[in-house]
Amino acid sequence: MSIRPEQPAGGVHLLAPGASDATIAALATPALLAELTHLPAGVASTSFEMLAVPAGGGTGNCASGSTGCLIHIVTGVARVRWGPGLREQLGAQAGDTLVVPPDETFQALNPAGDCPLQLLLFRESRE
Repeated sequence: MSIRPEQPAGGVHLLAPGASDATIAALATPALLAELTHLPAGVASTSFEMLAVPAGGGTGNCASGSTGCLIHIVTGVARVRWGPGLREQLGAQAGDTLVVPPDETFQALNPAGDCPLQLLLFRESRE
């Protein structure tokens, strides 16, 4: 069952397997990221963190940074909110990768009552 609604113009969006966009080019994804998310490989200048979101919980407000970020859903179902007042939203499920544009505040929520949500959040390294 897919929970993907129509994608809004601009803002956070699902990335089709094998597709690319400016955020990916800016993040210069490493081979591991390419293997996990089906994105093109590049120079390793990306940091990542694994986030576990309990059922009914959320990440709180996150910032995408000046180059944007990628959210890869490892397990579970997510509802990502962004935009003014976090009013825009998009659903995603395990295996999906979402692109968050630069300088965007977002939240990842776990709407499932009994299923864990694990996310990989990829951002430009701050070295």
